Amino acid sequence: MPAPLIPKVARETLSPGGNVAGTELAAKIRPVLERVCASGDFSPEATRKALAGYDARVFRPDESITGVAFVITVPRACVVGELRPGNVRISVEGTTKSARCE
Repeated sequence: MPAPLIPKVARETLSPGGNVAGTELAAKIRPVLERVCASGDFSPEATRKALAGYDARVFRPDESITGVAFVITVPRACVVGELRPGNVRISVEGTTKSARCE
């Protein structure tokens, strides 16, 4: 499996409430992101459109790679992930020490 598009950063321990909020959001957005992935459109714009209404940051960290990464801020948690051909990754993580999702 290829290396993640989002680099690892130091994060706080995920709270139970943050875990619940993040897991619920991940379950809600997964089918939408799977449709984007299946369409073959790996542009940041297509993913932004799919995640409209969420506090999402969508980016392509490396122009040489087909795929996009995203970070969504939820209360006390970060939902991070990526779309690449044939693969949607989503994880729920704690915020950084500054209470941000990066």
